[in-house]
Amino acid sequence: MFLTNKSLSVILCLFLGPLIAALVIIQPLVAVVCVALFFMSTLWSLYSLRLSMFLGYVFLGCLIGYAFLGKSFAYFGYPPIYIGEAFLFLGSLALLSSGRLKHAFRNSITRLAIPFVIWGAIRTLPNLGVYGIDALRDGVIWAYFLFALIVFAFLDHKDTISKVVVLYNRLIPWYLAWIPFAYLIGQFWSHLLPVLPVSQVPLLTIKPGDVAVHLAGVGAFLFLHPVEVAPSRSLLRAWLSNWARWALWIGGFIVSGSLTRGGLLSILSAFVVVFVMRPLSGWGKMLILLMTASVVLLILDPRVDIGDRRIVSPQQIVENFRSIARSPSFEMEATRQWRLEWWKDIVDYTLFGKYFWMGKGYGINLADSDGYQVVFYPPLRSPHNGHLNILARSGVPGLVTWVLLQFLFVWKLVGAYSLALRSNEPFWERTSLWILAYWTAFMVNSCFDVFLEGPQGGVWFWALFGFGIAATECQRTKALPLVRATSRRS
Repeated sequence: MFLTNKSLSVILCLFLGPLIAALVIIQPLVAVVCVALFFMSTLWSLYSLRLSMFLGYVFLGCLIGYAFLGKSFAYFGYPPIYIGEAFLFLGSLALLSSGRLKHAFRNSITRLAIPFVIWGAIRTLPNLGVYGIDALRDGVIWAYFLFALIVFAFLDHKDTISKVVVLYNRLIPWYLAWIPFAYLIGQFWSHLLPVLPVSQVPLLTIKPGDVAVHLAGVGAFLFLHPVEVAPSRSLLRAWLSNWARWALWIGGFIVSGSLTRGGLLSILSAFVVVFVMRPLSGWGKMLILLMTASVVLLILDPRVDIGDRRIVSPQQIVENFRSIARSPSFEMEATRQWRLEWWKDIVDYTLFGKYFWMGKGYGINLADSDGYQVVFYPPLRSPHNGHLNILARSGVPGLVTWVLLQFLFVWKLVGAYSLALRSNEPFWERTSLWILAYWTAFMVNSCFDVFLEGPQGGVWFWALFGFGIAATECQRTKALPLVRATSRRS
């Protein structure tokens, strides 16, 4: 065991005791939260196994909350400790007390993440004295990797991975049915919703881009994992269930695709990945449904004004797609040019400027520093591109470690997919491809939005990242002997 329960308790008393004593004087409410976390950590040392299972359900609830409530769920808690940070603390504690940390770093992906995290910490911690909590808030884009480590450490068996897949499948109808109501409530009746006590954020605040990423993952899952016919289920019921899910998915796609260009691209990119990896394999149902729905909607051309800058309609989706190259409206073209100019400035002062090695660091408001602040509250802090945000704050070394980490992750997933094909493992084949398509949607949307920098996007991304590591590692250790045995017989 990496740390015994006794030694862990001593460490917590030595470090958290003085911290809580100081917070009682400076921030009493934060001190109360720390005492609660300390109490839970003590219980953890006594009932670590049961609490580890409980923590898994809590984390699942967090992911559901981020997906269903969006940004609002991220504000559950009291600043500066919200629900995501509280779970990160408890999850790290579970990882240390379980003895799984050493096992987690035996994987090549987690080892490659070490320089990425260390460099991010180097560009964050020195800025705490200047920018305070803003430095930690900006640094979550690398610090949330701990979520991936926690997920990977505790999903170490095919049974647990398959349970996650089954549970995701069960949540799909609820999510697809919820999205239209969430949009309606958010656009027309948001003033009737209760607000969170401290942040004054409405109880429901979902972004179309966030929803589009999850729709991309759901769509890829529906294609790769259709509803199977159980002995107790009739063929007609399974057929209707599949078509009903696709019909609800199309409704969500029309709304999200009308409101966000980045979300539209993220959905399309996820399906391109599935099509390239599995060409002409089972696309009949989806193509028939999409073609039929497209023809009907283009003929009827329904338009719904939900009070946003863009009207929800099939024609709006076409305009959004065309606006990627050049926007048809002045407003959309101005937004596009504003982003491109900012991105160009970031490239100039990093790749060709004095911030090549170190970047500007985490904590500084890049919109103010670069001269691209807009009239919003809260004020914009980072560019609408997570990759260039890393470049601007961590310099070229930070971007290189980030790109290498993502490249290795994709390489492992593609290898797992190929291995599943050779070993005739349909579950691993579909799961690996689904994770790859889902990851692609996250990457594409992060190119057009401040997405990975927030809990509703960052926690989900790193959880999927950890799930992908766990799936590839579990498949490799279980399927490799089978492949070797097959090659010997041949």
